[in-house]
Amino acid sequence: MRFSTKTTYGLRALFHVAKAWPDGHVAISHIAQAEKLSAAYLERLFARLKKAKIITATQGVNGGYQLSVAPNQLTIYQVIAALEGQSDFFYCWLKDDKIYCKGGCACGVNDAMRKIDSAINNSLSAITLDKLIA
Repeated sequence: MRFSTKTTYGLRALFHVAKAWPDGHVAISHIAQAEKLSAAYLERLFARLKKAKIITATQGVNGGYQLSVAPNQLTIYQVIAALEGQSDFFYCWLKDDKIYCKGGCACGVNDAMRKIDSAINNSLSAITLDKLIA
């Protein structure tokens, strides 16, 4: 399994925003320079995070981005869901308990896939952003 650059770069960027919590704001230009990432790409990622109410933006000379909640209240799962969208790890099984399988679901691994999916999501939900800055 591999997460896309949305998750990787998004977490790297949020590391800087979380370090500034609770009083500071961080400019995308600062993050882009520190992480050697495209500011334009970070803008797109931050638009998703802002839409998910994970971060807020402040205009002006001392403006920038700030977390909407404390780092210990924000899970890695929430960040990934905001950046990637909520998805299942297996293409033939969805969380609405519907199974989409060309083989008529005779493969016998659906219960295992459900357990694996649940374990991954539970693990990501147990890790909060403050663990990245500790």
